[in-house]
Amino acid sequence: MRVAPQDLPSSKFLLWAAAGAYALIGSLISLLTLGPIAAVLSAVVDTGVLLGLTMLVLWIKDTGERYTQTATALAGSGAILMGIALPLLILQAKLGVDGNTLPSLLVLVLMVWNLNVVGHILRHALDTKFFVGLLLSVVYLYVSISVFRAFFSQYATVAAS
Repeated sequence: MRVAPQDLPSSKFLLWAAAGAYALIGSLISLLTLGPIAAVLSAVVDTGVLLGLTMLVLWIKDTGERYTQTATALAGSGAILMGIALPLLILQAKLGVDGNTLPSLLVLVLMVWNLNVVGHILRHALDTKFFVGLLLSVVYLYVSISVFRAFFSQYATVAAS
């Protein structure tokens, strides 16, 4: 966590590549509990929530010029961490949903790590304290889960049956 979002090049291509990777890996993870169409839609919606909330937070703080680098950092780091989580989630699915397994613990560790990474990125993007960035990362997680539950929870139960 030594690199800040402002250290990334401000590149629309890099943003699209990072967002695409984030959506692709999100789709693969969603396929574990959803059908193919719902999995892709949930990943696209999650990517939109990530990019939209990033834009909103930067706009509120009047630092919109940092959007490309911040969104690239968030999507890129999210894609990397989801890529690490994917095999653990596959193993977790094969072992069952019991939370007392090593893959479950490692997924929890990755989730906490992700919250810290997002907090670090937002701290730099907003020129604020780490606690504020961390708090915003928890808000993002809550919004993301709420949106998923609102739109896709009925498909998860159908796909799991």
